[in-house]
Amino acid sequence: MASLLLFAPHAHGSGSADVRDWTKEEEKPSTGNLPPEFFSADAASVIARVIEAYGGHGGIAASESMFAKGRMFDVADEKYYTYMYYLAPGGLLRTDMVVGGRTDMQVLNGWRSFHGIQGMARYKIKGLELEELRLKRTCMTIALLLSKGSYGASYLGSASHGGRLVYALMIERKDKPVLGVDVDVKTGLVLNVTARLEHEGETFPVEWRFGDYVSVNSTMLPKKAFHMRDGVLVERFEFFRFSPNPAMSDSLFQ
Repeated sequence: MASLLLFAPHAHGSGSADVRDWTKEEEKPSTGNLPPEFFSADAASVIARVIEAYGGHGGIAASESMFAKGRMFDVADEKYYTYMYYLAPGGLLRTDMVVGGRTDMQVLNGWRSFHGIQGMARYKIKGLELEELRLKRTCMTIALLLSKGSYGASYLGSASHGGRLVYALMIERKDKPVLGVDVDVKTGLVLNVTARLEHEGETFPVEWRFGDYVSVNSTMLPKKAFHMRDGVLVERFEFFRFSPNPAMSDSLFQ
């Protein structure tokens, strides 16, 4: 296995990462249950493992359109809100949060991206808000991104994250933030995605964590997601309904 680079994307802002060179600890009993390929992992083999875990290219592509419903806990408000999202090909995303009987929506649709309250005024999304919304969609569809292959990938080694052993990847895309992706060694599922967003000369570390995966339409989807900024939790999501390939009109994203 390539030597470990001490890069822990999940540690941005927290300083709590436990990163170590597991190649020097092969004799430890704790490594006895690791898959044989762990010690010869590289970017290509880890990504292949992810694609397999999510149902293969076919299973991932079959869920490119998705509706999900659940609830979101806003840490600042200390309140739960009904939350829904709609995904569609072409980079489309709509999120709905029900606040006081009205729907607060964000729509990612190229230059037509907007944020507004249903039936009231809306404004064009730009700047850091737009970058965060783009990153949200990327993180929610990370398996699709890895399946399509339009990126550069580097294997950074292994790390212990939240008590679980992970493969650490760095994903580079043209004119977009570099992603740190942590993949669970045992399951091949993505546990963590991080990025550093740049805006007006400042850097904003953003992190998404995923858990409680369930099988939906031949792929795997997380029932829980945690959105963090600079190491601090800002939103917690719990989804209880997924509808793959729903009938969605263009008006949803306009």
